[in-house]
Amino acid sequence: MQEQPSRPFSLNVLTGLTFGVAIWNLLAMVQFIAFIVTRGRGSGLSVAIQHSLMSLPGWTMYFLIAGCVIKAPLLFLAAWGYFNFKRLGRWAGNAYAVFSLAESAVIAFGLDYPVGLTTVVGILFAAFTLAAVNGPFRPLLTR
Repeated sequence: MQEQPSRPFSLNVLTGLTFGVAIWNLLAMVQFIAFIVTRGRGSGLSVAIQHSLMSLPGWTMYFLIAGCVIKAPLLFLAAWGYFNFKRLGRWAGNAYAVFSLAESAVIAFGLDYPVGLTTVVGILFAAFTLAAVNGPFRPLLTR
């Protein structure tokens, strides 16, 4: 049996953040679906968020749901791979980051809508993931 390399604390942080963002994507997906199904009434969202979502073009909600459906499994797979020092974690992390940056570009440039905090956080986390898994953690994520 091959001995595992020592686990840097920063890789533990990336693993935890990735898992947390995956859960955040699942919760966002549930809220978006609840918003569509209830047409905004009884979705549990604040009135300000409901008005913001109602002002978006109709395709946007389906685009955001599709993004969550794609990103959540990639994030869970990446977190598992980081934890177990697997190359698959690096691949899933890269796939998530590229998809997330493309999704953020569509939202940021494709809508006549101000860029919000979640878009900025999404861009920063995707960029951090790309830098981390292709930089300092690349030698660790090779099995």
